[in-house]
Amino acid sequence: MAQNVSIPSNPLQPGPLYFLCPFKVAIFGVMNDTAKIQHNFLIPEDRDAGKGANAIISMIHFFLENFSLGEEHVHFHADNCRGQNKNNYVMFYFLWRVNRKLNKSITLSFMPVGHTKFHCNWAFGLVKQKYKRSEVSSMQDMCHVVTESTPKTKLNKAVDLSREDVPFYEWQQYFEGLKWKKIPAISKQANFIFHSNRLNEIATQLHSGENEEITYHRIFDDKVDSSLRFPERYSREKFGLSEERQLYLYKHIRPYVREDQKDVLCPKLPSYEQVEQQQNDGEENNLKPKRGRPKKEPEDAPEKLKRGRPKKEPEDAPEKPKRGRPKKPKI
Repeated sequence: MAQNVSIPSNPLQPGPLYFLCPFKVAIFGVMNDTAKIQHNFLIPEDRDAGKGANAIISMIHFFLENFSLGEEHVHFHADNCRGQNKNNYVMFYFLWRVNRKLNKSITLSFMPVGHTKFHCNWAFGLVKQKYKRSEVSSMQDMCHVVTESTPKTKLNKAVDLSREDVPFYEWQQYFEGLKWKKIPAISKQANFIFHSNRLNEIATQLHSGENEEITYHRIFDDKVDSSLRFPERYSREKFGLSEERQLYLYKHIRPYVREDQKDVLCPKLPSYEQVEQQQNDGEENNLKPKRGRPKKEPEDAPEKLKRGRPKKEPEDAPEKPKRGRPKKPKI
């Protein structure tokens, strides 16, 4: 489940900040219902890899490898967002885990159509309440908001991607290379079951329930080779802010950041003057009229048609001869 917030944030929001575009922070949460703990991945704008399958699978993989309790049988619940959760790449990942013997069975259940709230939304709601009452000027402040949103129960925990190395991998490219078969009518399915007894198949159900009919989909014919290489990691070139975006944050957002965090959230670019001069030159070039003499049309150029309605001829103007052949008189 994902949410979005902005930095800086102030309970007494300055008026002009409402019309600006502050530093963005995405939140992806995974809750462990057994332990009653939700790990919230705080993704700063300069580490944002989008909300596609690559980012979602990478964070789920990090969660299972670092925060799980060694479960052999796992049951996930998720919303019906196709771009993030309900797509073939996420299904392939869970089947990949079973084939790698990381889990014996995995069940993925989606909420019925029309139902969009579950435990993750409850935890996000507590974070949002604390966020709206707090002054936030940095990622460190945002981590404090998450942890202090549940000071007694310790429900919400923060995973700060600006300080913690959470690797992102090219999962889509990896599974496309395996050429696994996609699940037909995936959006209509409610349950997906992955089991070590059927390593090359995914079981689906149209509705939740023990008595519901189960359909098996063969994803690949051969057994997965455990020696297959791991997906490639994202290169650093995919992350970071453009110089234009950094300049925008420095010029427009920095005045609203707390003094001790100005150089952390909106630092000055080494080439600040150069980038600003390029932007100013570009704006001036768009406003200035073009220099030079107007182009002369060649003598043999066809006459351009004038736009607009044709001018009315005066009443005493001589009649113009009609074009075409004259009509023969009727006898």
